[in-house]
Amino acid sequence: MRFRQTGAFLAFIWIYAGCGMYHAMKDVPMPPGASKKADIAYYQGEGADQKKHRLDIYIPPGEPVHPVVIFVHGGAWKWGDRDSTFDTYGKLGKKFVAAGILTVVISYRLAPEFKHPAQVRDVARAIAWVKKNIGSFGGSTEVVFLMGHSAGAHLVALVAADPVYLRQAGVDPAYIKGVIAISGPYDINMMAEKVPKLTREAFGDDQKAWTNASAATHLKSASLPRFLVAIGDGDPEGLHQQARAFIKAVKRAGGRVKRVLARGRNHFRIIYRLGEKGDALGDAVKAFILRRD
Repeated sequence: MRFRQTGAFLAFIWIYAGCGMYHAMKDVPMPPGASKKADIAYYQGEGADQKKHRLDIYIPPGEPVHPVVIFVHGGAWKWGDRDSTFDTYGKLGKKFVAAGILTVVISYRLAPEFKHPAQVRDVARAIAWVKKNIGSFGGSTEVVFLMGHSAGAHLVALVAADPVYLRQAGVDPAYIKGVIAISGPYDINMMAEKVPKLTREAFGDDQKAWTNASAATHLKSASLPRFLVAIGDGDPEGLHQQARAFIKAVKRAGGRVKRVLARGRNHFRIIYRLGEKGDALGDAVKAFILRRD
């Protein structure tokens, strides 16, 4: 047991050292006048999880109504939380608040205890809470975007592409104005060819379920939101294939999509450096939300 724990710890250190531990650990101050509302329950119905059905809100200073972005973390559908190591997602919230964007960071239930569609249903529940409540925090009820990284990119793309989840949560799918999908998989059948064990842990053994869980399967509506699909030049080739195929699928469906290649970014660096000074992807995301692109 001690050996396995030591090995896991060393692997963790290797990952972050290799990706630039300095940037991961670097503090990001809260902008003057901004505030954070933490640990808010977004779902309290049957089966509510007191730890995972929670969100944090980062609120820009001033009284104008702010555009809203809801961020969904990655972690292969089985790891992670909004309270991440080195406060990666809290720092992200502070960076976007500095640009005047109200940022909501959510947690969700994890596989393998909770397999698909638990995760995407939780995302839809969080969106429903935001729609009902965000106005009281200074957020716009009309200008709402989704953003996710890795597994989170899959979840935001799926909840936007397949209207069933938002409708089940009582939300008109047209409520979502745009989706920022970063380094994610959008076709679960394609993913299963490369990582079958992970696919089964998160989505089960039914290949029909894999197809239904693929955002690319559902890109048929003319009312799709705008998409920004980002990928790091150091991301695995399988994710580059996913991004290319998804972008083509959005275009075939008549949707609007912008591609951003983040140079000098691997699968980890792309998220914990997102939004910092000089980050071209962060600038592109802010422009996408603020309609300056």
